[in-house]
Amino acid sequence: MSKKKENTTKKFMTLSEIRPVKQVEEAYLLKFKGVTGVDIGYKFVGGKKTDELAIRVYVEEKKDVPPKERIPKTVKGIKTDVIQRRFKLHPLRVHLNDLEIKADTGTYDPVQGGISIGPCRSIGGYVYTGTLGAIVLDNDTGDPMLLSNFHVMCVDDQWSVGDTMAQPSRVDGGVCNTDVVGTLQRASLGGRVDCAVSSLTGREHLCSIVDIGAVMYPGTASASEDQAVRKRGRTTGLTHGTVDTVDLTVSLNYGDNIGVRTLTNQIGIDVDTSQSAQFGLGGDSGSVVVDDDRKVVGLYFAGNMEETDAEGNITVPEGTYGVANPIQDVLDALDVRICARMAKKREPDKWSWMEGEWLKEYEKWKERVKELEKGKEWEKRKERAKERFKDQLPFTEEVTEAPVGTVEDRLAKLEANLSWIDPEYCKPEWRKPEQIKPEARKPEAFKPELRKPEMYKPELMKPEYKPPPIHGGSPEERLARLEAAFTQLTHFIKPEHRPDLSKSALRREGDT
Repeated sequence: MSKKKENTTKKFMTLSEIRPVKQVEEAYLLKFKGVTGVDIGYKFVGGKKTDELAIRVYVEEKKDVPPKERIPKTVKGIKTDVIQRRFKLHPLRVHLNDLEIKADTGTYDPVQGGISIGPCRSIGGYVYTGTLGAIVLDNDTGDPMLLSNFHVMCVDDQWSVGDTMAQPSRVDGGVCNTDVVGTLQRASLGGRVDCAVSSLTGREHLCSIVDIGAVMYPGTASASEDQAVRKRGRTTGLTHGTVDTVDLTVSLNYGDNIGVRTLTNQIGIDVDTSQSAQFGLGGDSGSVVVDDDRKVVGLYFAGNMEETDAEGNITVPEGTYGVANPIQDVLDALDVRICARMAKKREPDKWSWMEGEWLKEYEKWKERVKELEKGKEWEKRKERAKERFKDQLPFTEEVTEAPVGTVEDRLAKLEANLSWIDPEYCKPEWRKPEQIKPEARKPEAFKPELRKPEMYKPELMKPEYKPPPIHGGSPEERLARLEAAFTQLTHFIKPEHRPDLSKSALRREGDT
């Protein structure tokens, strides 16, 4: 039994796997008759896009051809997809005898991106127009310059530095005696770019694009598949699209003097039909393609041609597919950078004022939280102290020997020695430092002589406090007062510092 031949075709290969093969094999594929381009993208089956990546080969016309001229179904194990699509440059060429004003023909001062521009010179009896894509800055001098395509500003191989540029272009009514906006400085065509820059003279400029707004710093970004993009061109105005590929290699005819040029690794863009009929048409060449963040990703220069069936009916309108140079390649070739605006801080308004008031309240709230936390910490410390001294509080002195003297004598001595004490200061809540009167903290407040009744100073006492009478009431009442005083004292006097009351009353300096 024979073994079946192994199928070497891989299915659902990744972009990183296909890209090296495409870069090697695209030159081979471009040699086939009628091929207009090669890229990597999703394969179409029955006119519908699938989720399988393939090497796509674009041809002028899909038709039966001899086997030797057919595009292979696979290239090194990767599937191919043949699509009918022709490409053309998108300047607008008008004969001098047929000048007709159309699209955006306004004169802009200050100048900005998305407006009409073209050379003053005529080529073979024709004048050309395209789009001033964006304001760029010279990397050496920082001078503002005007960015567009080679085939808009130079047109053919007869261009020279110093060629004058008009805004609006001659096609759009510009007069080169009065509407000159600059002169051609640098240009590049081939490899990956079709670009040129002109100086800016006689007008101010804005780092923005009509209908889009200011280009945001740093000014550029990289394009990626399925990315939403837009552009503003002289002919179609503001249009929207979606990046289809960033691997398009395309061949375009630049005229008899230049011929066919092949540009590699270009950005292919499908029109977003929900917002625009075409992505670009003649006169839109030179527009910059920007992303949703208003950063430039590409320089538009070409699009698809109209396709018809055998009866002449339009099957694919012109301009529904666009092609753009990667913007970083353009800037490197011309030694310039995109003029972009830094994000500004929000101007003060009622909202910022309210925000400031809110921040003030927030700071107050934070301080209040700190105070509450301090209170909680104080309570925790009190609880720890109670736990630590729970065996000592409250203190009860044990009397082991009979007291000396009569009750009257003992009471008189005790009352005399305790008459300076304010019971209010003996309460537990007065133990907090912040609740003790400043004068009570002074060293002189605790001198021995201040304990004598005759040396009593009223300013050290609370105004409403009146010392109890030395000899007032019955012995039971006087003892009750003394017991209450000692109960308060035992809350903050350590046991080792408490007086021995078992034998006699507290001594004073005058006692013998």
